[in-house]
Amino acid sequence: MKSKEQIRTKLDESESYVIKVLDQVGDRWEQQIYPDGLQWNTRQVLIHITEADRGHNFQAMNIAEGKDVIPADFDVERYNARTTEKFATKTVVEARAELAANRKALLEWLDGLDEAKLDREGRHASGATMTVRNIIRMQALHAQAHARDIARVLGITLG
Repeated sequence: MKSKEQIRTKLDESESYVIKVLDQVGDRWEQQIYPDGLQWNTRQVLIHITEADRGHNFQAMNIAEGKDVIPADFDVERYNARTTEKFATKTVVEARAELAANRKALLEWLDGLDEAKLDREGRHASGATMTVRNIIRMQALHAQAHARDIARVLGITLG
């Protein structure tokens, strides 16, 4: 299996899991998921996943073109707090539509990408230097991890 195919498979698996969890939230969008830190509720976690996906797309696409877009002093905690404030009124419907659009844009970009560019490196929002391939992998794992937290707190089981 080619590298881009493996990435697409991981993205598809992650997206499928996230969608299955979100489809079972029901009317619990305002239920708190994280009791500490930013103390996000389910809707805020969804918005965070959406915004993080958008940011990961931006990072991967620019690093693939040789651009370094994350400054050395980038503070991911400050960024997360700011996006929570900035998108406080975003609805679940809006966030889910944006999440789907972000993924569609990433997959279309990936389809046309020269595979060699997956090995280009740049600074990820975490501060670590990563290849484009690893940024996209991190993107999939990040969304899936938050969906697992939602499922755990809300008692959602997928069988």
